[in-house]
Amino acid sequence: MHQVLIIYIILQSLLFSVALIASHKKENRPLAFYFFYLFLFHTLFTFCSRDLFPSLQCNQWVRTGYEFIALCNTAIVTHFLYSLLNKPMPRSLYALWILPFIHVTFDYLTRRHDPGLYFAGFYNNWYLSFPMYVKIFFVGLMAWQIRIFQQEIHATDASKQHVQRLKLYWGKYFVYFQLALSSLLLLYIAFTLMNGRVFQADVPALTYSTDYYNLINRICTAFFMLVFGYLALRNPTVFSAGSVHFHFEQKMVEAVLPKEEKRLHEKSELTDTQLEQYSEILSKLMNENKVYLDHDLSLNKLSNLSNIPSRQLSQYINSAFNKNYKEYINGYRVTNAKDLLMKDDSLTIYSIAVDSGFNAESTFYQVFKQQTGLTPKQYQDRCKNNKGIQHTAYSASTET
Repeated sequence: MHQVLIIYIILQSLLFSVALIASHKKENRPLAFYFFYLFLFHTLFTFCSRDLFPSLQCNQWVRTGYEFIALCNTAIVTHFLYSLLNKPMPRSLYALWILPFIHVTFDYLTRRHDPGLYFAGFYNNWYLSFPMYVKIFFVGLMAWQIRIFQQEIHATDASKQHVQRLKLYWGKYFVYFQLALSSLLLLYIAFTLMNGRVFQADVPALTYSTDYYNLINRICTAFFMLVFGYLALRNPTVFSAGSVHFHFEQKMVEAVLPKEEKRLHEKSELTDTQLEQYSEILSKLMNENKVYLDHDLSLNKLSNLSNIPSRQLSQYINSAFNKNYKEYINGYRVTNAKDLLMKDDSLTIYSIAVDSGFNAESTFYQVFKQQTGLTPKQYQDRCKNNKGIQHTAYSASTET
């Protein structure tokens, strides 16, 4: 038994490392998200399953190692959920990385100095692998994550139609599933701890056996793993935070902008004098005032700043640059981001995105790659390599 568990721990560790690397590079988010789901449901299986580990000393350490990896995954999943919302994870939540070490410490101390406490209701290891405080903390964390999604929906400035579409966002219901499964776990624990004193006549099977609970848990886990795994492989863009948010942003823009904005090939009604005048005004606003750094810069807002009617402003951008308004503004933002990527290596990609006028890091990645064919990280690395080649060539020429 313990040989199989050791192999299982090694495989999970490898998947865990691959997911971390893919998420950090942000070059294969669907792969990372698929592994996150795979890991989370294996973690839930560990939380909810009966303690199948023998009481041998070696297997106790194997179990502790497995629990340590599963708790580390809790921190990663929390970071993943924040990335879906395009928000940095609060620094206080990095304390989640301390939880695995606390658990291992308690596990060792209670096993060594107070076995009675270790096998008592506080740990409840006769029935479930993780201690009670971890289960309660896990359920609280899930409830708090649902609250984050609700706040995100209420903070959206889109129309009711788009808010309704955002409510169908798969991540929210994924968290609902986690909470439901955890609630089922706590309900089972309550029945178990009562030892049938209240519910003995009604539900003796739930009181004395984990068979029904494990059956429900494993069916749900297998079903959702198959569904999310199929979606990840069949439609990888569904699992891409960047593409999801970019899609919603584009829909919101289409709902707000005038209809003339969509007519890229509409014949311009502007005179040559107006074209020249508008060119000077926009050049000053963009190059000197750098209004594109404003995160909330809309067509109507730019129209007020330039004193150009929004319809004519849209027509000018379409005819002069063969772009729509969003593409025109993002072009300046990408240029600004390029300068920051070349000048300052200490800035994070998120900081560069915000400093360049983008609202979300994922949108920045999407637009930057569309216009340059490279991710921001790839562009920065290429600039570094070019500088290194130029420096080497210059040194060689001075020596000769």
